[in-house]
Amino acid sequence: MLNKLLFCQCYNGMSTKNVVFNNPKEFLSVLNKTYPFAKKWIKPQIFESEIPWPQEYFQTNGIGGANITGHFIKNNLKTPTTVIEGRCTKDKLLYELKKEKYSHVGFSVITNDFTNFIECTKLVRTHYPEITIIAGGYGSVYPIIENYVDYVCKGRGVPFLREILNEDINEQYNIGSIPYQIVAKVGNNKVIRDVLIITNKIGCPNDCNFCQTNKLFHNEFSKNIITPQEMFDFIIDYKKKNGNKTFTIQFAEPTAIIYKKWWYELFELFENIKGDFPLYLPTTSSSLKNLDFERITNSSLRFDTILIGIESFTKKYKKNTNVDLPKLIDKLNFYGIATLGTFVIGVPNQTKEDIRLEVSKFARLNLSWYELHNLKLSPLTSDIFIDKDDQVDKIPIDFHHLHGFQAFKHDYLKTGFEDLWPLTYELNKFCEKEFLPYTVNLYQVTKNLLKIKNSKLVKRNMKIYQIVSKKIFPIWKNYFNPSKNQIAKYIEKIDF
Repeated sequence: MLNKLLFCQCYNGMSTKNVVFNNPKEFLSVLNKTYPFAKKWIKPQIFESEIPWPQEYFQTNGIGGANITGHFIKNNLKTPTTVIEGRCTKDKLLYELKKEKYSHVGFSVITNDFTNFIECTKLVRTHYPEITIIAGGYGSVYPIIENYVDYVCKGRGVPFLREILNEDINEQYNIGSIPYQIVAKVGNNKVIRDVLIITNKIGCPNDCNFCQTNKLFHNEFSKNIITPQEMFDFIIDYKKKNGNKTFTIQFAEPTAIIYKKWWYELFELFENIKGDFPLYLPTTSSSLKNLDFERITNSSLRFDTILIGIESFTKKYKKNTNVDLPKLIDKLNFYGIATLGTFVIGVPNQTKEDIRLEVSKFARLNLSWYELHNLKLSPLTSDIFIDKDDQVDKIPIDFHHLHGFQAFKHDYLKTGFEDLWPLTYELNKFCEKEFLPYTVNLYQVTKNLLKIKNSKLVKRNMKIYQIVSKKIFPIWKNYFNPSKNQIAKYIEKIDF
């Protein structure tokens, strides 16, 4: 039979903001439903003692689940490929396998859904033994995975699949893209934001010791797949095909800004184009340090939100070397660019008080929003962990990469949820008081943007952020019990 690929992703995408660290009972329910085999690690009393964040508070969630990896693969193969959107389940998989005849099934495996992946492979083996099974992604680095598949890809998926499917491995690459939606909710009021997710590079140049990406791709990363002109044409064509609606362009790659010349050229192409083309992308502080923001202010393409990995103040990462972080973040705010900062907690030798002090320093940065991530266990990053104990070897692989779960031996944090989850819950509440709600900071950033781009759309967004911030103020005040200084800061920021 002719080759035909079915591509899936096994990923349990629980939101840290809306489930794990603000709705303990729902998180407990998700854990019990998703990981029934791990009851000994899921102790209800840990989660039942905390009061959930108010349901009327500001929340954001993705609608469905964008399988950008699958679409990147599909766009770079001649072999007919079907992509299962969102998290792959046995029901979804069986439904697709009954519809069409496939020669191969590919799985992108994220560690926190490892058991679901095994169950899906067993289903394929049982009902369709003639199908070739391939696995890649972060979960592929566990040796046990070889017991369930025919091929394991540890690195770039496209050339690996091209070779298996008898295609030219040197064929020119295409970008990956997929439409997506994000819903922002306050009480019963919802606002849906359209997003176009794009992948234009592979790998990451930054060898951060806590992260798997650089190691998974063997320290390789690609140049931009297409030229600025080709990217411009692609975005404009997409806008025309979708009724000229405004949408956010999200780059799904760890370090979007590496080659500044490429970005300057792209911004210049949008200088005479009407409309608003907001960008959301992750990059590093070092890549932004010498970026000429003044040069790109006349473009209808603009940086809307930039994700910056702050990560630590005690460990010096290359991506933050010689960067004055407070000064950089203030500069981004000045140009009307929102910032999302990530921070890693629970590294070896950190006491709980050390963690609190680090996060307190993190919260003094003038970021728009924040994400706290506990250090996760992986064979690719094992060099930073102290020796494992026998107990750790009994932990399900799924829990090696789970929010709030201590998966490696630590001198000051017990293995499991017992210490780390309550601490992270506490720190998220602390950050919500210190940083203030996201909409408050977006209002401030948008006020700055209005000085550069005086448009009806910017004014409308600014008004929405102010209305929402005023609406949630009593909820924030009553639940988080902020200090007088924090309350005064809130009131001043939203122009009460």
